[in-house]
Amino acid sequence: MQLILAASLVWGATSGCAAPMAVDGGEPAGACETSAAQSLVGQRKSEALGVDAMKRTGTSTIRWIAPGQPVSMDYRTDRLNIELDDQERIIRVTCG
Repeated sequence: MQLILAASLVWGATSGCAAPMAVDGGEPAGACETSAAQSLVGQRKSEALGVDAMKRTGTSTIRWIAPGQPVSMDYRTDRLNIELDDQERIIRVTCG
């Protein structure tokens, strides 16, 4: 019983360390690439724009960041960060 518990703890501790798998030798699946989304700067926040931004960047998660909003400092290769101004217009697009 103790051996099974120890093995499951080791597996659980290391399972989050796996790198994203590459698709066709290219970028890892879900890895963020913001160059295609820079043209969105200046546009107003919308659900359709968020979907488009995720398609352009290859991400699976989006985080809208309002002015002054606290955000976690964890870095996720599958997350797109879109920073907004007071009028909900995009001012910056980054990965993480």
